[in-house]
Amino acid sequence: MALRLPEGPDSYELDVVVKRINAMVELRAGEANRDRAESLVAQIENDIEDALNSPTKHRDWKAARPRIQDMLDQLEQVLYYERPDYDDPDLGDDTQF
Repeated sequence: MALRLPEGPDSYELDVVVKRINAMVELRAGEANRDRAESLVAQIENDIEDALNSPTKHRDWKAARPRIQDMLDQLEQVLYYERPDYDDPDLGDDTQF
């Protein structure tokens, strides 16, 4: 995934980041991890909006950026490394192979 945040509070670049992470969640999140992924995206969007709408947005962005980057790393873990529950009866028996 390797999404990185801009150094400064650039609203255009941050909007692109939010659109990309929403698209990734739509494409990659399975039933088992969709709620966790959507929760992280909502937190990321909220932190970005708070920083951008702040009267001291440069200072607030500097404080929020590492926290948001950590949430992006968590989202990457959820989308790419956590295995879904394969005991789901709808998936069938994979021991046939």
